[in-house]
Amino acid sequence: MKNMYQPSKQILDRELPWNKLNVGLYFNKYFDEEDIREKGQGEKKDNNNKSKVNKAVSYFKKSNANLESVKTHVNRQKNLIKSKNGKIINITSNSRTVVGMGIPHPLKNGLLFHHTIGMPYIPGSSIKGMVRAWAEQNINSDEEKEVFKRIFGSNPFIKSDNNEKTDGTNIGNIIFLDALPLKLKYCEDIMTPHYSKYYGEKEFPADWDSPNIIKFLAIEDASFQLGIIPRSKNMEKEIDLTYKWLKEAFEILGIGAKTAVGYGRYEVTD
Repeated sequence: MKNMYQPSKQILDRELPWNKLNVGLYFNKYFDEEDIREKGQGEKKDNNNKSKVNKAVSYFKKSNANLESVKTHVNRQKNLIKSKNGKIINITSNSRTVVGMGIPHPLKNGLLFHHTIGMPYIPGSSIKGMVRAWAEQNINSDEEKEVFKRIFGSNPFIKSDNNEKTDGTNIGNIIFLDALPLKLKYCEDIMTPHYSKYYGEKEFPADWDSPNIIKFLAIEDASFQLGIIPRSKNMEKEIDLTYKWLKEAFEILGIGAKTAVGYGRYEVTD
């Protein structure tokens, strides 16, 4: 087991077939914490050297790992949506995106990769949660309220207005599929908290606190394919309203981490 988690430097410096490498597997399993930190380097020396994230990005750009597998997944999803009278949706990023930032990782900030195709993706469950959060705040009529219940289902453990349990189910009538990558670019990004002691140790923020530079992996210039599928026939109204809310949520609310500062915004087309 020890050999499995060998330092990333040994892997990066080796002549690997990067065009066939599963980037997600490398990022999740072979990033060595001690190698990334590069202990003992002074600030001046560190600034003159590429960070481990930047170096990894330069290698990731060479990789077209499992591109045929990605195309296969995309085409399979497209055929599934068509056969079920669903709606195929393409999204194109207007900003950088980080999905899975809370995943434990030596970099302190993770990135979600698809286990099979080895590339970043957006889970259908995350898309559904985003759309539901937006829809709950933007229902404009009683009719939309009823359609909302049919789309997302009703929770039998939540009491209704008359203080009685609903007779609904958790299962909604619209299925949200994963967003699979059509194209994307990896990039190094930085956030710099200035008051780490205030956030972490609840100390008073002061001007003499040192800024903490945190580097993390993100994606940009990305396009994804996703889809929504009805569970039964004659659900055009549900599909149309779901698409409307999904479009607004991607363009205004955003998905993933750091949406409050503009990350995760997408232009939506069908």
